[in-house]
Amino acid sequence: MEERYVSIGNLAATRALPTESFAVLEALASLIVPTDGHGPGAIEARVAIELDRTLIGNPARRMQYFLGLRAFDDYARTRFGSGFPTLPHHRQLELLSAVHQAGERIHSEAGSLAERAQRKISYWYYARWHRLLPLIEFWIIVRADVLTVFYSSREAWDWLGYDGPPFPNGYVNDLRTANS
Repeated sequence: MEERYVSIGNLAATRALPTESFAVLEALASLIVPTDGHGPGAIEARVAIELDRTLIGNPARRMQYFLGLRAFDDYARTRFGSGFPTLPHHRQLELLSAVHQAGERIHSEAGSLAERAQRKISYWYYARWHRLLPLIEFWIIVRADVLTVFYSSREAWDWLGYDGPPFPNGYVNDLRTANS
């Protein structure tokens, strides 16, 4: 499952995800944080590359990503006859919208008995008949991870006018670093 890719500079890094899965991750990231006239997106911030790097040292999370990205690609092939990265933009958005709405129905706050029954019916409808449960659960994870990596990037910081952490090397009078 591991491949090699050449990173910036002379260093080569190991890629955690196969090429097909990486392409799905890159497409998802660019939909979650698109590039537009207002600022940079996931592509400029190299979100997919950074996420892939974080997966190298975490086999359980890597497998979760591998299975989740494959589920997105399989769902796209089943629904539209093409892999997720090669779908037209509007079809990618349509697929994401369906997964997101299904997740909203399943995870909605239900107070009354009728609302709880509706949530349970929605759960079984999406889990059994549409087999969307793995997509819904992975969507929650990948969306949070993409946003975290994007807003931790230098590109996002520059766009927001944030100079970065005030003391990136620690505080001057920090006892943990003073005694070392």
